Amino acid sequence: GGRYSSVSDGSFSVNAGVGLVKVPGNGTSRTATLSSVSVQDASASVAMVVGSSPKAGNGIASGLQLRSAAGSYYRGSIKLTPAGKATISIARVDGFAGRQVTLSRATLPSSIVAGKLVFLEFKVTGTTDVFLSARAWANGTARPSWQATAIDSSANRLLVAGAVGFWSYVSVGTSATRIFVDNLLVKEVSASDAGRPVVPPVAPRAP
Repeated sequence: GGRYSSVSDGSFSVNAGVGLVKVPGNGTSRTATLSSVSVQDASASVAMVVGSSPKAGNGIASGLQLRSAAGSYYRGSIKLTPAGKATISIARVDGFAGRQVTLSRATLPSSIVAGKLVFLEFKVTGTTDVFLSARAWANGTARPSWQATAIDSSANRLLVAGAVGFWSYVSVGTSATRIFVDNLLVKEVSASDAGRPVVPPVAPRAP
């Protein structure tokens, strides 16, 4: 554990143990990083509620960062679109947010919507090739198999340990939103360990 750091501290608050992220909208992102934790092979999970449905633009995304160091990291995230669809994706960011590579993407069930509790799990292992897995499910539904998977064997793969972060983004043309966050948990796993998923036991309060 420890204190999270952010360049936009006014966007983050905690009330009764539940985190709140205010994302202004129109192409802005907010990230809170737990820099005191450095882990290489890890499984991270979080419970979250996106406070509003996007009505325009390219939608709202939120997720977890692992192996974060010097501006580079892997990210597992969900995205809600104005069309009412939800997707899950795995990406690698190389040095800054504008330079990223999507490694995997999949469509999520219709139960993943704004205003409802969603669990997200993201796992990264490997010191030669990097193996990445992500899944998301709505509260009250069964935990699924991994929905998005990828193997990063590129020259830019991230092999060293790094910090853990929580990231949210509201695209250009999409209005501001609030994201409620609870039970962000991280556990170290071995590269050969599938890692038992950590299911957050407490639900964030409704927006």
